[in-house]
Amino acid sequence: MKQRYRLFRRGWGTYYCEDTQTGNQESLHTQKKLCAIRLVNAKNEAEHQPLINLQLARAYLSASDATFLSRTWQQVMGKMRAFVSQVP
Repeated sequence: MKQRYRLFRRGWGTYYCEDTQTGNQESLHTQKKLCAIRLVNAKNEAEHQPLINLQLARAYLSASDATFLSRTWQQVMGKMRAFVSQVP
């Protein structure tokens, strides 16, 4: 299967990715090749299997915040209300 995003490097060393369908080019804001490859691979993987991205995001969030999966909107809005009331 053809990859939608391809990696290239500009003369000044910054890596970019190009969308082969639209021709749009976007900076990856890195000069490290390994980091750029990982970013482009993630974009291509997201294109092929979009539902896996949601599962990966949930896994990362639950690893960083154990209460993430059990939190309700009521709790989130309560925190927002408390935060907004503290702002002058």
